[in-house]
Amino acid sequence: MEENKLLHRILNLRVKKVDVLKELNARGIRCYPSQFSDAVNGNYPYRTEKTNEIITNVDKILTDWENEREVKSNANRITTGN
Repeated sequence: MEENKLLHRILNLRVKKVDVLKELNARGIRCYPSQFSDAVNGNYPYRTEKTNEIITNVDKILTDWENEREVKSNANRITTGN
């Protein structure tokens, strides 16, 4: 996965990077804010196991949030009849 896509997905969801970082920590993935930013922005000299772990789990979090947003959007359409 291209890290640039992760950043675009974060922006499209209109969430802050710190919210994604907090969710990573809540899911048991411990990382420093600098590690998170480097992984999401693609600023690393080589991919470490930790970088891969961060990227993989950020992708999962964003997918979960995108799915939740889609479900809410569909529920609103059903209740409003649009």
